[in-house]
Amino acid sequence: MSLGFSRIFQVSVLVGDNTNKGEIFYKEGIKTKEQTYVNGELSGDYLEYHTNGKIRLKGLYALGLASYDTIHIIDPITLEEEIEVSTNYSTVKSGTWQYYNEAGILIKEEKYFKGVLVE
Repeated sequence: MSLGFSRIFQVSVLVGDNTNKGEIFYKEGIKTKEQTYVNGELSGDYLEYHTNGKIRLKGLYALGLASYDTIHIIDPITLEEEIEVSTNYSTVKSGTWQYYNEAGILIKEEKYFKGVLVE
């Protein structure tokens, strides 16, 4: 059932070294999401809410697989080679994800391991 709510603003608060807690609200002031970021990536608790304020979804994000970019640089004067490696992490679902109906009753559970649904 859609009540015509629209997301309009987000609040982000620094809660630790490189860690932010973000909250997204409908313009009516009702919270729709809470999420945690570490170094700008989703990581940690994740919550979504129904428009009546009850939890709709509860889960956890974790840093997943890393991808590496290797760049070989040769100095044209000295011909010395330098190697530069940058690491990028993807964010994946982790642990138990729980889904609730508007009355707050658990209706579904999923279990994830490194972003893969295992149960």
